[in-house]
Amino acid sequence: MKFSVVVPVYNTERYISDCIESVLKQVYANYELILVDDGSTDNSGTICDEYAIKYNHIRVFHKSNSGQLETRCKGIAEAKGDYIIFLDSDDLLAINALSTIRDKIVEHNCDMLVYRYARFLKTPIVVENTDKRPDIIIENKQELHKLFLFNQFYNSLCIKAIRRNYFNDIDYSKLKDVRHAEDLLQTLSIIKQNPKTVIIDDVLYFYRTNINSITYSTNVEQNVSDLITVRNIVYEYLLKENVFDELELYEYKGIATKILVSGICNLAQADCSYAQKKRLFTKIKQSKYYIDYINSDKINISQLGNKKVPWLLFRLGWYKILCLLLSTIRCLKR
Repeated sequence: MKFSVVVPVYNTERYISDCIESVLKQVYANYELILVDDGSTDNSGTICDEYAIKYNHIRVFHKSNSGQLETRCKGIAEAKGDYIIFLDSDDLLAINALSTIRDKIVEHNCDMLVYRYARFLKTPIVVENTDKRPDIIIENKQELHKLFLFNQFYNSLCIKAIRRNYFNDIDYSKLKDVRHAEDLLQTLSIIKQNPKTVIIDDVLYFYRTNINSITYSTNVEQNVSDLITVRNIVYEYLLKENVFDELELYEYKGIATKILVSGICNLAQADCSYAQKKRLFTKIKQSKYYIDYINSDKINISQLGNKKVPWLLFRLGWYKILCLLLSTIRCLKR
């Protein structure tokens, strides 16, 4: 069994060597490492080239900057392994990651394996799991959708090993402008095919808490645009695929609303002018997603927890009070 480890690279010269070394140290050796440089402006691309000269199982591709989704797609197109594993260029794989993934895939003959991750700042801390839960096997399409849509923990592609042929003939061109939550959209295209999925309780991925990561982007225009686009795509997908019954769809709408309110709260506290915030609040309210799905039925606000008040202020259009309230709370927490 051969793995293709796909790494999108963009301006991570401080970390890319550690990332590559974590793959080179793997116990299981039947893999290829595909590094896709997304138009880096630092020395990331050069470092990748230097590794490719030393190791014939490392391939490097350079492209103009277009975001993580298109960069991953380039890696997928070039992959030759039986399964694809995704690794961000500032993160690390556990030394036993590939061997464990291989053993579990053989044991269960599964199409997708999902594993755990641990966060770290400078050095990963490996904690032995003495109370490991048994493997979970999912072959039901409805249960698969509930797993990934009701629990954001499972959205990341970086905690999945996926059989390569599940990426065949998938058109991501409509998503090329999405820079956040693209993992969820790619995951949807996979689970639509109902792969046999196994979840294991092993920590095989180390996620670096990096304040310069794209995750911490302060581009509020992009954030709001992605929030609307992604949630609209997901909800239209659910209506089309009809995988949830009425009660489950109502439950998901509550979860989706909570995610929407989190985005609204982030916007309220963003470092931009009130005029820009007001315009973006209005953009959310005028979106197809808000009008057709969120505002069309009653929402169970008990699902919103401590986000009930911000949600009500947003619904009432009291944006200035919303911004003042959340900014005050943020200051008091410092």
